[in-house]
Amino acid sequence: SVAMTTIAPELPGAVELIRRAVAAGVCVSLGHSNADVSEAEEGFDAGATTVTHLFNGMSGISARTPGLAGVALARPDIWLQIIADGVHVDPVLLRLVMKCAPHRMVLVSDCLPIAATSDESFLLDGKEIRLSNGRAVDANGVLAGSVLTMQQAMKNMIELGMDTVEAINAATLNPRRALGLEEATLSPGSPADLVVLSDEYEVTMVHQGAERREAARKA
Repeated sequence: SVAMTTIAPELPGAVELIRRAVAAGVCVSLGHSNADVSEAEEGFDAGATTVTHLFNGMSGISARTPGLAGVALARPDIWLQIIADGVHVDPVLLRLVMKCAPHRMVLVSDCLPIAATSDESFLLDGKEIRLSNGRAVDANGVLAGSVLTMQQAMKNMIELGMDTVEAINAATLNPRRALGLEEATLSPGSPADLVVLSDEYEVTMVHQGAERREAARKA
C-alpha cells in the first residue's frame, strides 16, 4: 500500500486527489510545485501535512511572494522535510529552519545509489550522474539528488548548533509522526531495529531485528 505521495497542489484535480488520498490513509506531501500562496494553502487545507524537501523543487520565498516554502514555514501544522547536506539548502536557511521550527524538521536524504560508496558516477534514466566537489550533478551541472546519509544529516545539524535531542528526533521520531505511525518505544517486545552512535555521532553498531550487523566502515 502507498504510505506517502507528493502532489503539486496547483495542478488540475490535485486538491480533490489530496482529499481522496488522505481519506484513504495516505500521507500527502506538497512538492515539485510552483504553487502560489493560495494554492499552497488550499493543498494544506485539503489534508496535506508535509512538504517534500523544503526549498528544493518548489516556489521559494521573496518579499511579496512567499510561495510554497513560505506557507509551509508559517503553518505550525506542517512537517518540514529538508535535505541537510549544505548543498541543496544553504546553511543559513538550515539555521533559519532550526531556529524557527526545530520540532517540525524531518531530515531526508534524497540519496542516490552511490551514497555511502566509493563510486563517483552512475546512470539515472540513461543519463550519467557524476560527483563533483560533493555535488551529484548531470552533464549540465544540475543537481540530481544527494549522497547524504541520515547519520551525516543529523551530524550536520548538530554542528550548525541544533540541540542534540531535536536533531535526533528530526532523524527518527519526527518522520514517524509525519507518517502518522505510533511512537516507538525501547521496551521488551519492541522492534529491535537500533542504530548505536558514538559521542562523535558516528555509527558504531546496528541491530536489525534480532541480528547484530557490522556498521559500515569509512574507506
